[in-house]
Parts: sequence; C-alpha cells; structure tokens
Amino acid sequence: MSGIRLCLCLLMVAVLAACVNPAILEKKKKRSSAHFNIGMDALRSNHIAKAFDELMEANNILPHQPLVLDSLANAWRIKGDYVKAEFYFKEALKYGDIPSIHTNYASLLVQLQRFTEAKEQISITLQDPRYPKQDIAYILLGDALVGEGALDEGIQAYRRAGKINPRQIDSRLREGSVYVNSGRYSFAVALYETMLREYPDHRATLEGLLPLLFQQGETETAHHYLLVFQSKSTNEADRTWALNQLRQHFQ
Repeated sequence: MSGIRLCLCLLMVAVLAACVNPAILEKKKKRSSAHFNIGMDALRSNHIAKAFDELMEANNILPHQPLVLDSLANAWRIKGDYVKAEFYFKEALKYGDIPSIHTNYASLLVQLQRFTEAKEQISITLQDPRYPKQDIAYILLGDALVGEGALDEGIQAYRRAGKINPRQIDSRLREGSVYVNSGRYSFAVALYETMLREYPDHRATLEGLLPLLFQQGETETAHHYLLVFQSKSTNEADRTWALNQLRQHFQ
C-alpha cells in the first residue's frame, strides 16, 4: 500500500510541476493559440465545423481562456444554439471581464429580446473608455431602447454611435428604420437622402428610400437615385439589382 501511495504522490508532484513549469505552460499557450487562430479564420469563413474543432482543441489544451470561450459562444450562436452560446459567454466573463465579451453577450441578449439585461452588459462595456468599439455598444444600446419602445432615446444612442465613428452607416440605417416604423416618413426620407449624397452607391440606404418615394408619388426622384446608383456602383450584383428596379418600375 505504501508503494502505491508513493507512486500517487510522485504522480501528483509531476502533474503539479508540469502545471507550473513556465516552459511547458508557454508551449501550451503556443499550441492553443495556433488552434485558436485557425478556428477564428474558419469562423470568419463560415466553416463552422472546422471552427468548432479548432476552438474546442484550443480550449482543451489550455482551458479558461476568455477569448477562446467567447469565440465558442459566437460559434454556438451562429449555429443557432442560443442556450450554449449564453453558457459560453458567461464562462468567458467568469475568467475575463473584457468589454468586447460584454458587447457580444449584449448582442445575443438583444436578439433574444432581453433588453434590460442587454443594457446592463452595455453599461459595463461603456465604463471602459479604452474600448475601441464603443460605437457598436451604442448601436446595441439603441436597439435595446427601441425594443423597449423608448424610440427617441434609441435614436439618441444611434446618433452617439455616429459621432464616435462617422464612417459607419449602420447607426443611421437603424435610425431611419425607427422613423419608418413609427410613421415619421419625412424624417426617414430626409435622412436617407442625406446619406445618399455621401454614399450614392449604398444599396441598403436606397432600398430604404425607394418604397417611401413610391409611396409619396415621387417617381422621378426614385428614378434619379436609381440611375445615380447604377452609375456609381462597382458591384455587379448591385448594378443588376438597380437595372431590375428600373425595368420593374419604369418600363
């Protein structure tokens, strides 16, 4: 019996030594990082099965890494399993209070229409002035507020996002949607037309504007914007879409 106990003790010492050995730990970090990077590339390319294989392997090699767990949460979300996605977001936050993870979790909560919880996560995110994607956080805050029916507060959040990052268009598209859904069509038209003066080849903006123009009988204006869009766009699919719109409405 004493021999067995001695072997067990020696085994435990070896395991502990391996855990705290800096060289071994560094090797684990490198191996895990390699699988994580491959997994992220697969996730961005929408190769979900490959992403799961690599991210799970990264987590097995070195557990409790917040960014790995966050990526697994995003993978489960893409797959449509929101229960597992939320589990991994919570696990990620358990091991790292990182603003980007709070933002990703908030995005899931908005999708699930759990707006109060989403606002709590966004509030935590915005407490860190170093977070470089605060515009995304404010867009999500706008989504949560609009979801609760606080339309004007939501619009203010979208505008705050636009001030932080004027190059992104999503916040203004969302503001336009609020105007349309609340029957403030003139506000929506004015916003979309302003955006098209800046980005005449932005299809989503034109798609928002066209129904309003046809609804108001502004067919000549709609025709003008479609011609400008077709002449400015460099995307063949978008140009084909514009041509189809012209044929549908003006021939």
